[in-house]
Amino acid sequence: MIHIRESFSAKLLSALLGTVGLLLIVTFVVVRSVTDRQVDAVAARTVRTAGQLFALRNDVRQQAISVLGRPFIASTRAIQRVRGALADNDFQYLNGDLVYEMALQEQRDALFVLTNADGLPVLSVVGEADSMEGDPVDARPLAEAVLFGDSIELRGFRVLDGTMYGVQASYLEYRREPIGAAVIGLPILAEEINEIAEVGGFEGCLAYGGSCILHSSGVDAELEEAMIASMATDEPLRVIIEGMEYSIRSDPLVPTRPDEGHYIVAVPLDAVIAPFASILRALFLGGAAALALSVLLGTAISRSLTRPVRALVDASKRVAAGDYRTEVEVMSRDEMGTLAKAFNEMTRGLLVREQYRSVLSKVVSQDIAEELMKGDVELGGENREVTVLFADIRGFTALSERMGPQKVIHLLNECMEHLANAVDDEGGVVDKFIGDEVMAVFGAPVAQDDHALRALKAAARMREGVDEMNHVREQRGEDPLGLGIGIATGLAVAGNMGSSDRMNYTVLGTTVNLAARLTSEAKAGQIVVSDATREAVGDACIASSLGDRDLKGFSRRVEVFSVEEVAPSVASLGVLAAATLGLVATSLGLAAAPLSAQFPTLADAGIGYLSESGAVQLDLSGQLDLESFYFSNEEKGPSGLAVGSGYLFAPRVRLFLDTFFGDHVYGLVEWRGDRGEAPTADFWEARLEQAYLRVSNGSGSLTVQGGIFASPFGSYTNRHLSVMDPFIRPPLPYDHRTIISRRWAPRDERSFTRWKDDPDEWRADGAPPVWAVPYQWGGMGTASLGRFTFRVAAMNTPPSSEPLDWYEFDLIEESVSWVAGTSVKISPELQLGASYNNGPYVPNDIPNAPEAPAPGSTYDQELWSVDAAFARGPFVFRGEFIHDSWDVPNIDDRAVDLGYTVEAQMDVAVGWSVAARFGRIDFGEIQGPDPQEWDYDVNRWEGAVGYRITLNAGIMATYSTTTNAGDVEPRNGLAGVRLWWGF
Repeated sequence: MIHIRESFSAKLLSALLGTVGLLLIVTFVVVRSVTDRQVDAVAARTVRTAGQLFALRNDVRQQAISVLGRPFIASTRAIQRVRGALADNDFQYLNGDLVYEMALQEQRDALFVLTNADGLPVLSVVGEADSMEGDPVDARPLAEAVLFGDSIELRGFRVLDGTMYGVQASYLEYRREPIGAAVIGLPILAEEINEIAEVGGFEGCLAYGGSCILHSSGVDAELEEAMIASMATDEPLRVIIEGMEYSIRSDPLVPTRPDEGHYIVAVPLDAVIAPFASILRALFLGGAAALALSVLLGTAISRSLTRPVRALVDASKRVAAGDYRTEVEVMSRDEMGTLAKAFNEMTRGLLVREQYRSVLSKVVSQDIAEELMKGDVELGGENREVTVLFADIRGFTALSERMGPQKVIHLLNECMEHLANAVDDEGGVVDKFIGDEVMAVFGAPVAQDDHALRALKAAARMREGVDEMNHVREQRGEDPLGLGIGIATGLAVAGNMGSSDRMNYTVLGTTVNLAARLTSEAKAGQIVVSDATREAVGDACIASSLGDRDLKGFSRRVEVFSVEEVAPSVASLGVLAAATLGLVATSLGLAAAPLSAQFPTLADAGIGYLSESGAVQLDLSGQLDLESFYFSNEEKGPSGLAVGSGYLFAPRVRLFLDTFFGDHVYGLVEWRGDRGEAPTADFWEARLEQAYLRVSNGSGSLTVQGGIFASPFGSYTNRHLSVMDPFIRPPLPYDHRTIISRRWAPRDERSFTRWKDDPDEWRADGAPPVWAVPYQWGGMGTASLGRFTFRVAAMNTPPSSEPLDWYEFDLIEESVSWVAGTSVKISPELQLGASYNNGPYVPNDIPNAPEAPAPGSTYDQELWSVDAAFARGPFVFRGEFIHDSWDVPNIDDRAVDLGYTVEAQMDVAVGWSVAARFGRIDFGEIQGPDPQEWDYDVNRWEGAVGYRITLNAGIMATYSTTTNAGDVEPRNGLAGVRLWWGF
């Protein structure tokens, strides 16, 4: 074997050059690899962000499309109208309705294509223009896909005259027979692409047919050409345009149909690459300098190392033997002298480290050791505000009896490792392990402002760790572990306790004892905290009180709390999160998200009738309302529309028969069963609620109807007991009541005003309990002219007559109750209206009334009202004012009251809405010997929350409180819950 003897200088120089050179090569390779991975990761993440942002925006567009198409395809009547137009090949009115709906919803650039059952387009409307011939947007493939494929709804994209549309094709059927398809689309605006590109930090393009239809403002001709070229490859395309490098990637808008266009993202890479390029330049220059310096220093240093090396070797041997007081003499001021000084400093450091070792062996935490080294902890103890946590394994003794010693130790160590890691992760200190229990301290020895929150988060981590252990144990067929945790916050004495030979840093005091006792109160899986801990963390946790407990060692009962949920730490929102919030807010401003599913209906069961010609149609439907009321004042009788006190269950069922005779005759019959107009627990009644026939002209601008129907006075009756009303009870001015019943009349003004102070008599004879919107006999004509709608009706009674009179003609023999009204749509959001009503509310032949009233005179009620409604996006506001006056027997003055109602409703999430309403009635004065108001002014506040479970089912809850200016009427609260299902 040949041995090559090298000098010490050569060895040293070779080592320096080899080390520096290898380090440079490895560092260069690593930096280059990291650069490529970072570029690819940024590009991929940005492309995902672009896809998600575009998908969110497209979801908002599809929701708007659903809302736009709902009047034409979402109900049996709408489908019947489309079916009739297809059958007659007459689309004039349907075209007009489409244009009107587009204008109403401010979607004037929308497109609508209707096809027959073969998928052939028969009506194409783009914007507010007249219908177009043929198939201008190539809608037939989508229509055929929903007609003959597996999906009844299909999304896609189309381009017409340089405008890209997001479209949705819907399958149309009647009685399970296809009649055609409806393709509805909305344009994609350049502002959308710019907004998405700006939020995501990239340039974007929507391509169709090999060219960019829409692109962000930063895309020039050269970049657009590169983006189009990227469609031909599956891998990201790296290009440099005008000195800027991009990573370009193309993905289909519809993954299964790439011919419907692509979205292309160009991610600028300069900002990503720049830091790495700077690192590589610095690395190259520094490496070259290091190599040159290695040659010079290696040569010089090797010559001066030989002599002092032996001295260093001898001193090292003494240090290795444990003599840390060894030092070498510094012979020079060069590098060897520096090495000698470093050696001496090393030995002194080892000496100090050995001294520290004896201290560190007496403590258990690195944090505690560091505090001791800095001298920040008083060895005799100090008062600290801390949070103490105890965690105890439930049932461990019984579990360990069935296990061997080694398994017990293994299980205990495994569990304690989870618990200790949870404490460490939140910056706490494990004070001690006590068998199957661990004690941890937060806020000492290192002070922490949020020590209570850290303890709660550590407890949550402990619980999660034990749950993961139990999952593994259950898979192995082993019994699960239970963990009870107690946490207390307060003052404690923190310091080193023990003897001079052995010390332990710990905390002592009432807070520690309380935490230990709380642990005993905690069940498996439960986190129990003190009131001080709950207050310290504030809204960061959700805790429920477990009541006051008698704890050992405490003279007073202590209120304890169980933690249900700990809020996660708040992190800064990234670009995607911020963009998502912005797009969600935009979607809420556009329209409430529609629901698509529904519970079974009678129509789904095939109940109904349709003649062969389609001229006669009978549809049967219904609604079930399960209402429950609870009256907060159980001593004072009537409350609102419900009579009684305490709890009342008042279900209601309604059946509707809709009849269609041709296109111009419509009839409705409603049967209703409930506990009466003013619900009580005493009886159940069933009755015919509505039955009327309506005839209209061809355009529907003129209608005439007759029969039994809801009073047309005011703005509330048309949404009474419908899903449009977010409250369970009607507003206060519509709590109709009769001043004088058919049983008795006041003798004079003084008797009339005194009735308000005698509720029993007043309720029985003067003003019966309130009732809701009346359904009465009558006839009505309605005319529409532009934005105006006019109505005139002749009814058998005014709204405040008694329910017994609503179905009789007796009062018509004396005088008809006339109703007139008008409404005007100022804008798509704002509508105003006014109404007038005059008629007899009570017969003339009541006791104590004048025996021979003047010919033609009646005891009339006169009402007039003005109302307004404003709706924009998820927000709806309504208000109404009603002036009400009465003829009262034996009294010269007319009794007058003024009613006010304002309400607001807001859709806060998909299916969820909240509402609030205020109503008031001001009563006027009655003149006489003692002029005064004839009743006490009354106020009602109402709040409601509703959830739309499906299209035809939901739940709502309302709470209202009614007060007045007197002390004889009930000041009460009424809570109501309604679960409804339209079948």
